[in-house]
Parts: sequence; C-alpha cells; structure tokens
Amino acid sequence: MSNVLIGEFIGTMLLVLLGDGVCANVTLNNSGFKAAGPLFIALGWGLAVCLPAAAMGGIAENFPASYNPALTVALAADGSLLAGKFTIGTVIGMIIAEMAGGFVGAILVWIAFKPQFDASSDLGDSLRGIFCTAPGVRNIPYNILQEAIAMGADKGVLVTDRVLGGADTWATSTTIAGAIRKLDYDLIITGRQAIDGDTAQVGPQIAEHLGLPVISYAQEIKVDGDSVIVKRQYDDGYHMVKAQMPCLITALSELNDPRYMTPGGIFDAVNAEITTLGRADLVDVDDSNIGLNGSPTKIARASDKVKKGQGEMAPEDADPVSYIVGKLKDKHVI
Repeated sequence: MSNVLIGEFIGTMLLVLLGDGVCANVTLNNSGFKAAGPLFIALGWGLAVCLPAAAMGGIAENFPASYNPALTVALAADGSLLAGKFTIGTVIGMIIAEMAGGFVGAILVWIAFKPQFDASSDLGDSLRGIFCTAPGVRNIPYNILQEAIAMGADKGVLVTDRVLGGADTWATSTTIAGAIRKLDYDLIITGRQAIDGDTAQVGPQIAEHLGLPVISYAQEIKVDGDSVIVKRQYDDGYHMVKAQMPCLITALSELNDPRYMTPGGIFDAVNAEITTLGRADLVDVDDSNIGLNGSPTKIARASDKVKKGQGEMAPEDADPVSYIVGKLKDKHVI
C-alpha cells in the first residue's frame, strides 16, 4: 500500500508541476514562451500526463496511476480498483495522496516562476488560469447546453427571462410547453424529477399542456415506426407500454449511460449557436401562469427532514398480523 500512495503522490506532483508549468510559461510576462498558444499548452499537458505514468507505472503491482482524485473515485465506483484488490482504505489514502501531491506541485510551480509572477501583476485574474480553468464568460445554462452539444446533441435552446423566475412546477411546465410549441417534435424526453422539489410533476404537466400521451419511469425505449415502446419500471416489476408519437416520456437514470464528449463534438459546441427564447417567444402562454406570480405553490415553512425512529423487532412467538395491527392502533393509525 505504501508504494501505491508514494506513486500517486509523486505522480500527481509531477503532473501538476509539468502541466501548470507549461501554462505558466505561456501566460506569465518575461517567460520564454509567452503567448505560445493553446497548442503548446495541449502538447505540454499531454507530456505532463504521460511522463509520470511511465515513470511511476512499475512502483507497485496493479498500480492504477490515476493521479486524479475524480478518476480514483470513478474507478472505485465502477469496481475496477476493488477488483484489483485495493481496499476502501487504500482508495481513501490514494485520494489524500493525490490531493497532497497536486498541492505540492502547484507550490513548486509558484516557487519556480516567482520572479515571473512578480512581473505579471498586471494580468490580474488571468493568473488563475495557470492553476485552474473556468469559462471565458460564465453563463452556466449556456455552458450546460454546450456540453450537451459536445456529447452529441444537434442544437441547444435556452429559455430565459427575468419574468420566468421563481416558478413552481405549474409555471415551469407552462413555460417549457410554450417553448416546445415553437419547435418541431415527435418524442419529448424529460427527467423523472428534479432534486430540489422532488415532485416528478413537470414532465407529465408538460404533456398535459401539449395534449400528448405520457409514459413515466421509462427504463428502456424503442421506436417502432410512428410509435414508441417503453419498458416502464413499476414497483417490483415493469410494464411494456406502447404509445403513438408525438408523446412525452419521463426517463430513469437506467435508461442510458451518457456518452463522453468527443474532440469533434467539442469543436462543434464552441462554434454552435444557442437559440435563446424569452417571454415574448412563448406560444399560447398567459402571464398569469408563469413566474413567481403564476405559481400557485406557496412555501409556508421549510425544515430539515425528520429522522426516522429506531425500528422495533417483533417477538418471535407473536402473530405478525396481530402485532402490526396492535401497533397501528397504539399510534391511532387505525
């Protein structure tokens, strides 16, 4: 285990030292490669990834050489590390070693380029780009759509307007339905539910606004001509449901594994035009049904979830039905 942790620490340190070092060379004043460009950075980071892996690859048996806490978590989650006889304790140790190695590598970059940093105070926030990345213009909804295009979507549509803010499920579904009416569609796929309200109402409400059939909890889908066949998850089994398109489906996470972004997709996303729709673009939508004022849901009080009480084991000689009925009567449930 110690060799694994040492390898992850030194490998991550070298990766950050070399990778951030090339960024410093390109960014800082009075450096030899000032303004050398993104191709130079890409080449430098490619070598920064390869060299530590090659140098430390043989330090231990089945050494993963991930040099990245996020990758380590992913490999642990899919079972790759545990299948390689790495314990949970080793995985946690790897994450700590990688974070420590990255921290030390960044410090070494700062020490090595200290004179150039002192001569580059005029660059302001651009200096952060040596150690981290961020969108050139921060626009989270726009950036999310760009990622979707890079993963294979044909185009992105952003619905945004100040008057649409503060919407509950009713106002949200009304807004989305108004935007969809401007588009050509045959199959609408939404998520099952959002993680904030957790109501699972927006998808079915969109279908109701548009007058479409809806199938919820889709685990598998298959298009058959002008119809769609859906394997719908249901308690301890599933339903096979067929609907005529156009229709709407709410999807479970089991429906599909998101694809990775491709280099070609990333270039397409950079050049893609994101269509922006505002209140004036929504079709057949009344102002009384949008935004905060059009939201019938009013939050009276918010609180943390109530913790469940401790369970109780029934005596072995007790009749299960009588015991449960007695408990329900004690709680005045029945």
